[in-house]
Amino acid sequence: MGVLDGRGRVRVDVLGPLRLVVDGAPVEVRGPKRRALLALLALARGRPVPIEHLLDALWPVEVPESGRQALHAQISRLRTQLAAGAERLITVPGGYRLALAEQELDLTHARAELRAARGEAERDPDAAYERLRRVHRLWRGPVLADLRDVAELAVAAEEGAQLQREVIDALVEAALAAGRADAVLGTAAAAVAADPLREPAVLLLMRVLAATGQPADALQAARTYRRRLAEETGLDPSPALDKAERAVAAGTAGPQGPPRRPKARPTTPLVGRETQVAALHRLLAAERLVTIVGPGGVGKTRLAREIAHVADNPTVLLLAPVTDPAAVPYALATAMDLAVRRGDVLAACLTVLGERPALLVVDNCEHLLDAARELVQALLASCPRVAVLATSRAPLGLAAERVFRLAPLAVPAAGADPTRSPAVAVFLDRARRVRPSLAETVELGLVVDIVRRLDGMPLALELAAGRLSGFSLADLHARLDRALDLLGGPRPAADSRHRTLRDTLEWSYRLLAADEQRLFRHLAVFVDGVNLDTAERLATDLGVTGDPAGVLARLVDASMIEVTFRGGTRYSMLETLRAFGLDRLAAAGEAEAAARWLVRWAVELGRWFEAAVATDREPQADAVLRRELANLRVAWRTARGAGSSTTRPLWSRPSSTRS
Repeated sequence: MGVLDGRGRVRVDVLGPLRLVVDGAPVEVRGPKRRALLALLALARGRPVPIEHLLDALWPVEVPESGRQALHAQISRLRTQLAAGAERLITVPGGYRLALAEQELDLTHARAELRAARGEAERDPDAAYERLRRVHRLWRGPVLADLRDVAELAVAAEEGAQLQREVIDALVEAALAAGRADAVLGTAAAAVAADPLREPAVLLLMRVLAATGQPADALQAARTYRRRLAEETGLDPSPALDKAERAVAAGTAGPQGPPRRPKARPTTPLVGRETQVAALHRLLAAERLVTIVGPGGVGKTRLAREIAHVADNPTVLLLAPVTDPAAVPYALATAMDLAVRRGDVLAACLTVLGERPALLVVDNCEHLLDAARELVQALLASCPRVAVLATSRAPLGLAAERVFRLAPLAVPAAGADPTRSPAVAVFLDRARRVRPSLAETVELGLVVDIVRRLDGMPLALELAAGRLSGFSLADLHARLDRALDLLGGPRPAADSRHRTLRDTLEWSYRLLAADEQRLFRHLAVFVDGVNLDTAERLATDLGVTGDPAGVLARLVDASMIEVTFRGGTRYSMLETLRAFGLDRLAAAGEAEAAARWLVRWAVELGRWFEAAVATDREPQADAVLRRELANLRVAWRTARGAGSSTTRPLWSRPSSTRS
């Protein structure tokens, strides 16, 4: 993206709903007049637009007396929204112009890339194909669909649609030349479905079908086109269709090109997940829908990509960058390399998916649960040969769903060989990628304590290992109490929400309702978890709305707390989540109230124990005391430290306080 004269970065996208991006952040442009004004200036491609021209376009019937004043007001507001790029909107004698570089308007960028792809198509079909794939993805839906009542923008929208047709044709041609016909089968079919009487699209579909071993379907496509053309227009097809039919029948409808390159393997090895990979393969052989559920950073996406890598016909739908539920079908179409300009986008995707057995991976559903649920439900109903592997921090909630809860990597047990621990192996592997000189005789005791305090969470381990570029192992270990902000760094573009460990946890926290957030914060004071009765009583005392057990269940579903059933129902948190909960507790100004509740709970438990231990309930009392010993120690220290000058919450001491 070019930047003119050092001004703020600006991008205007018109290949879909109008979108303004300033310094990498989307800016909402409200009101049809202002949106139309921005589109008109952007489509002028840096040329001045006379005021009279803008007035006629915005008020085509009759310009009101206040038209010039209204136009100036819209220009002023638009400058405000351009922020650092306000100087791009330039007043010139008798008009205005918006200074944009070629790459700062997606329409001109697409035209330039199409020209470049055509220039390299013969000498490097693979490069042309990859370039055209990127261009094809610039279309986000119907061009300027909400602004077509402005005549000039309606013309521009049709030009954008025509450019899209040219890009699709060039993409299919390049795929055929590169031997990747199977990759554009859906795109070619969708192009014909969108415009059944466009002969070039039919000819390309025939070539793709022939190149993918479906000559009968290619000939059927020709027959369908002939019949429809005659019925609707009374015309005959061009001689090119006869030639294409003969080539298909003779088996010479190529070019076939070189074999398609194998799928790229994930960039880092998957360590310690062999059992989970095998289990998921077994589940997907028997189930239509499997959802990998777990807290942020536990490795759901990495595990799903490992499954997709060895699957036949996988499609990976990445929902992390999608924020609008209505855009989910378009994201699926993009993942499938489909270009659907008119009609039902989801229906077009389902039509293509329904033709063959395949695996669809739907990654990061948690922030779009309703939209993801609707998509998967439609797919299960319409595509009987497709299996779905979803990843989410909460289940989708469908009857057909098989939930696969993913736990952190196993940390070394007391007395066990640390070199056999998957968590240690991941940490050392990533550490030696950052610092190849890391000694083979690294202090394993420090490593073991680091991976334990990070709960064996793959994301936390990778971020911690990355910090060894600037810290020694001992430095890192000594600063783990600041892990929420210490552990961070650049993340891949597909998951750019999460730049620190805190970002990852904040993402999950914000998806909770207010009552769920409050209960989560207060549960964090228990260093060793709580039983169901205590958790329900805490929820009741906090005044949560609805059934306390329901709120607890939703926290479990959201992967914010864990539940075990050995010796009774008990809720606990990973240490990283508990640290985040305590941080949120302090930020909400609730730390003192939570401390008082914890001490009161401990006093009441002590009274119960005193009464029960002298009766035949002594074994039960002893078991309860042993189970709650870690929590009681923290409560005792909290009560003892009441009124002291310390500012650090006593329950945030390292987990060594546990029994």
